[in-house]
Amino acid sequence: MADVLAGFPPSVTAAFTAGLLNALHGLSCLTPRRQGKLAGNEIDQPWKNLLSETSKTPSYDNADPDTAAAAAKPLKALLLRVGTMDRIALGEVMEIRTTQSAAAALEALADYPASVLVADTSTSDFETKALLRDLRDPVTSPRKGLAVICLLAESSPERVRGLVKAGVDHVMIKPISATALHDLAQHLRDNPMQQITVPLYNGPDRRRLPDDSYTGAKRRGSE
Repeated sequence: MADVLAGFPPSVTAAFTAGLLNALHGLSCLTPRRQGKLAGNEIDQPWKNLLSETSKTPSYDNADPDTAAAAAKPLKALLLRVGTMDRIALGEVMEIRTTQSAAAALEALADYPASVLVADTSTSDFETKALLRDLRDPVTSPRKGLAVICLLAESSPERVRGLVKAGVDHVMIKPISATALHDLAQHLRDNPMQQITVPLYNGPDRRRLPDDSYTGAKRRGSE
């Protein structure tokens, strides 16, 4: 230790020595049980909580195993008729697979473990509603309970209401933020909406208010 401190000024050496002595004194005052914990490199729970709160990676020590496992998996989104620019943006924040028709999307769901399905209905609802008829069918659905987010170019109450009745979980009004869509998709994956089952339908409750089912500016609020 003397060799290490030899190159430092006397004031630095004295301060270091005093600090070391104080630390050794504190250690000597610990109970044998606490000394054993330090020797085992264990951390008291309050400090463990503090480290968890300041860490950028969430801690799932006390979480439900299924919830922790789901949160640890990257988001996978199956896209239906999503435009090029939105595809590029979404590809930066999650894993994506693109399709252009309801039939192709249903086929992809057979082997692609999508966390969410994102459909762009800006030009037409036809492919999305065709997909939802099979996806929300309690008999033929390849993925019961899969969250569906629809993108709309305008916040028409009639179109939002129609999509909710078809079985959409949430509607976002374009332009969209890829980060906001990622956060919404993660929320729907980790906190799935309550599912109801009636003849020919299994999915989110279609009786909920459309105002609670979409995100975006009210461009056509007078309708």
